[in-house]
Amino acid sequence: MDYRILWLLWASGLLFLGTAFYASTLIPLPWVSPNNLDGRFASATFSARVEEFVITIFTAPAPLLGEVGVRQKTAIRSWLRLMPCPRVVLLGQHPSLMEFAAGNPHVTVEVGIDFSFSGKAMFHGMVQRALRVQTGVVVMIDPELILLPHVSAVLGSLYELDQDWLLTGLPRTVQDFPYTLGADWLQRHGAVVEDAKVAEYVVANGNFVIGGVAQLWAWNPNHRPLHAGVMPPFIYNEGKHDSWLLGEAIVSGYRRVIDGTEALNAFRVLDVMASPTSAEDENESIRLREMRGNIQLASSYGSFHFRPSKLSDIPVHLVPCGPVPSRAFCIVNRSHHPCVCSVLKASPYSGYERGFDEMPRSRWLASQRTESFSSLLDVFQSTDLMSGNIWRSSVRRMTWTQKIVMFLTLNLLRRSPTEEMTDCGCNSKPPGRQVLSERSTSMDFDKREPGPYSLEFLVKKRANADKVVTLAVAGNSYRDMLMNWVCRLKQLNVSNFLVSAIDDDIYRFALQQGVPVFRSSVDVNVSRDDCHFGTDCFQKVTKMKSRAVLRVLQLGYHVLFSDVDVYWFQDPLKELMAFGPGHLAAQTDQWNETEAWNVPRRLNSGFYFAWSDNRTIEAFRKIVRHAAVSERSEQPSFYDVLCGDEGKYAVGNDLCVEPELNFTVHFLDPAKYPNGAFRSLWEKKNLRKVCEAQGCRVLHNNWVNGRKRKLERQVKSGLLEYDSTTRLCSRSLG
Repeated sequence: MDYRILWLLWASGLLFLGTAFYASTLIPLPWVSPNNLDGRFASATFSARVEEFVITIFTAPAPLLGEVGVRQKTAIRSWLRLMPCPRVVLLGQHPSLMEFAAGNPHVTVEVGIDFSFSGKAMFHGMVQRALRVQTGVVVMIDPELILLPHVSAVLGSLYELDQDWLLTGLPRTVQDFPYTLGADWLQRHGAVVEDAKVAEYVVANGNFVIGGVAQLWAWNPNHRPLHAGVMPPFIYNEGKHDSWLLGEAIVSGYRRVIDGTEALNAFRVLDVMASPTSAEDENESIRLREMRGNIQLASSYGSFHFRPSKLSDIPVHLVPCGPVPSRAFCIVNRSHHPCVCSVLKASPYSGYERGFDEMPRSRWLASQRTESFSSLLDVFQSTDLMSGNIWRSSVRRMTWTQKIVMFLTLNLLRRSPTEEMTDCGCNSKPPGRQVLSERSTSMDFDKREPGPYSLEFLVKKRANADKVVTLAVAGNSYRDMLMNWVCRLKQLNVSNFLVSAIDDDIYRFALQQGVPVFRSSVDVNVSRDDCHFGTDCFQKVTKMKSRAVLRVLQLGYHVLFSDVDVYWFQDPLKELMAFGPGHLAAQTDQWNETEAWNVPRRLNSGFYFAWSDNRTIEAFRKIVRHAAVSERSEQPSFYDVLCGDEGKYAVGNDLCVEPELNFTVHFLDPAKYPNGAFRSLWEKKNLRKVCEAQGCRVLHNNWVNGRKRKLERQVKSGLLEYDSTTRLCSRSLG
């Protein structure tokens, strides 16, 4: 009897499992073929995520002012309609960004990346900042690009992939856009318009730009980079950076690059009535140089020089299964013959606020054969089952038998696709409508070599409200020290700096780094490692400093001059200006605390403040004339002219008064403005703490021979603010 009951139970169980298996063959659940794509997607699965799905969007907008500001605000508001509501990070320095972010808890502003002197974000800094996010999905987007809510489904579907991917896409441009965005899209007379209608309008009226570039990048964050190697210091939105990134991502093969143009249906509104403003005309010369710099960088690094990449090089596309906006998508590999399409499983985020009951299934689910399977299909379409987790709270109420049956059913549904599934996406092609872009035609300037920035132009752009510029003179041998100086000034929010380049190499390098740089009036051949104190090279370079300062003074601007090996602990400008016109406040080279600061040869010409007044200008003319016939460096000329032979014009311990001009030199307190030998500060274990405790304004890295030894000092003391490997300021690296 007991055996018969046992056999009956076994028979019932087998019958139940057989029935479940038969039922599963009648239900065409979403399927991903393991053979449709190459190895990167062959084993694609949808894992149960531990972290919450979040979207982080980075953009670098222009000031939110005027018509451009209106378009950018509309775009940002469109992103905030995605579900879940993303975190939007505005990378910029303009006060209008802060004002906009203050009214929305989901929007923040960050200034801790590198910017060019024109205020544009450095693209490599943007990417480094975005790569620090390690959850959800990361998006980098053009600030005028509008997204519709179905983009949540696009990102959510890819988020479920257990693969490393990089999504990009080409936006449409729309003219005469008839809708405005508030809480919803509105017609001109105020009636609410459904998102689907807006999407249909964009598809019907939008144009793809000939030669257009990717303006959206999205990826699943982890510790895998987007490409091999180091990204050059491109200036954002000035061309070639997007094509370069696309090419390197494809060649590197770290991630599967996907063209999501059709699925995203992103667009921007083109204002054909806009005319250039006077400010835009004035900035055209800056823009041309920045574009030229991006072209030179793209052709000098990576594979772009050999074969520039474009979106048509991407064989893998993400396309909607059904009309836009869709919440189901296919990954299509059009490089295969015949074309193959793998249908992505629905993401738990594909239905966002409406749930799955309203999701269109016509293209990726065959029609249900009988109503009796409807409820079972809805169960299989549930959030937890579709994410591969049948043990979550929404399924816990089921019996163990139901759980086992569902587990077996989900794992047995690995069968060949229907003809409908194979064709899904393969016959879908983007519209052929195209329009020439004004930007594309204006970029035909490769043969136009813009001249160097003029000093007059840069001084006008960079001087602060007090007509002061902070000036440095540099050659190629000190490029790392130059950038360390620039990065430190940026940290201190000192934005009025200028650089005089004494050779072509440093000019090109500084220009590519977004540094405001002008060419010296005289070229000097600068040795990379043999231009230290006492060499002929050093003497030539130092004589360029006073000439550059004199040029700025003659234009009517005051000068805070600083060698690039001077480390700033704080901005001393207000303190130095207090000495007034007709006075030069300069660092002393005195290291012996028992001696006067103004003894012979102790005036340091590497850090001083000079007013643009008649006495100061004439004093610098005398210094330049003296240095021109001297066989020594510039520094002795400063002392001999302003303090007299053997210090005959010295007054007290800290002054010199040149009698002909009644021009006074103030030697700065070495405790506050120490040179490289004072109190052996560079040998201290915790230099920063020691120097800040004694009230250092700056610290000169002199009294040591050689560029390499200076750098070693800087690194050992923790005063290096620039990473030469990534070409980024250290604050941009996090």
